[in-house]
Amino acid sequence: MAHSPFEKDPQRYKARIRGTEQELEKLIGALPASCGRPFVTLSQDYNWAFYIYALTPELREKVVQVFQSLSPQGQVLEENALRVEQELPPMLEDVLEAAARSFSGETGPPEERTGPGPEAPGPSPATVPPATAALPARVPSEPLEPKLVFKQFTVGPHNRFTHAAAQAVAENPGKIYNPLFIHGVHGSGKTHLLHAIGQSIVSGDARLACLLVKAEKFASGGFPAERMKDPSGLGDALLVDDIQSLKGSDRGQEDFIRLFDLFHKQGKQIVVTSDVPPKALGELRDDLLSRLALGLVTDLKLPAPIEAAPAAPLPPKPEPPAPVVPPPPAAPLPPKPEPPAPVVPPPLPIPGLSKRDQPEPEVMWIPDGPADPNHRQVKAAVFYPKGKEEEFTVMMQRFGVIMKKHKLKIRIECLSRTPYDFEGEIDYPFFSKQCRSLQCSTCIVLGPPPAHLLTEEDFAGILNTLLEDERISLQFIPWSELTKDYRYLNCALDLSLLSPSA
Repeated sequence: MAHSPFEKDPQRYKARIRGTEQELEKLIGALPASCGRPFVTLSQDYNWAFYIYALTPELREKVVQVFQSLSPQGQVLEENALRVEQELPPMLEDVLEAAARSFSGETGPPEERTGPGPEAPGPSPATVPPATAALPARVPSEPLEPKLVFKQFTVGPHNRFTHAAAQAVAENPGKIYNPLFIHGVHGSGKTHLLHAIGQSIVSGDARLACLLVKAEKFASGGFPAERMKDPSGLGDALLVDDIQSLKGSDRGQEDFIRLFDLFHKQGKQIVVTSDVPPKALGELRDDLLSRLALGLVTDLKLPAPIEAAPAAPLPPKPEPPAPVVPPPPAAPLPPKPEPPAPVVPPPLPIPGLSKRDQPEPEVMWIPDGPADPNHRQVKAAVFYPKGKEEEFTVMMQRFGVIMKKHKLKIRIECLSRTPYDFEGEIDYPFFSKQCRSLQCSTCIVLGPPPAHLLTEEDFAGILNTLLEDERISLQFIPWSELTKDYRYLNCALDLSLLSPSA
């Protein structure tokens, strides 16, 4: 059990168990406290979770007694709720490996994993033509737009990772990661990817069908709740667009949760889109948000604006050509001098540090070892919190291991490794000045530790806004994800897409 308070109930607890559905019902029925609806969790250690409300110390002792009476050989563990929520299932690596293979030229599915995971969806009893993906008339499914397919989706550095994750889910519905949550502003392409996933699923197997629903139908009562008691005929994949439309509709949220559980329990793929990430949907029910966060949450960004070059003036009319006089024989040219070695300007002094404590300029390579002529080089300035040299070393080592593991054909030339002061007011312009002094347009930053006044999201948001104005690419490693391999792979993939001039 983990203490999981919120504003309306500071004594709420979250319980996670491993057992059958019958054992779960028996347990909840025997508990002397108010419990929420159970939901599926993708943890390796547990397969069910539910909330226990208003759990006073006296009631908590009775709840523990019930646990121990129904499972004498089991254990009741008190866990840190924050640690539990931040853990990510290992299946996320499958999606990232699929994205990495698209850059390294490798093909084929990722190696199969052992251990718990959602079962593959079985064939639907109804045969559905791929072109229409029609469902039984009693199920109000929106039609899939034929033009919204993967081939028509414009891919760039701003959306490459999300596009790769969507393709991986479409090729392996219910197996790679479930659910897939895509968020982005209007016009970023989330609805396009939602339809493209559906088109890919039904075109790959004529027996499969997709249920496409706009979330506003749940909010307005347009989706018949009575049909949700029987999953037959609902389809093999659930696609829900604009989940933020459920705000303020208790009935709509309840219907969505019921439909979500029907699909997820059977291992059927679920894809949800929104204009904001789950943590920004605070007006939705807590148990609904916990379901949305079970799977991969990925965002779509808009492409960077392209500035139009000023029009060149019209050339003057050419003068009539002069008579051609053959030139005298030219003297032999002297040998070309060797080009001078490139000069890397010294980095700017760091505010708050004495001249003696200023870091020495030192070039590092990621990964280390001899250079491969087929690998493209990317120049970068690296920053880390002052006094956190050990964590800086961990970050650099992780980068090298991930790039070698996934055979990415790039090599990062780290022109500087610069500590920044995070305990007082952060000098954000210093990052861009340092990059300009080194003549590089890529910035790798290890975020500040949790003791800092700003959250990691706020720090990264302020810094990214400033660097974007200077046309500098930010690759941010949050302090809380220092040991998460997927974060380094995501940054390495972005770096592999940068233009050669970067």
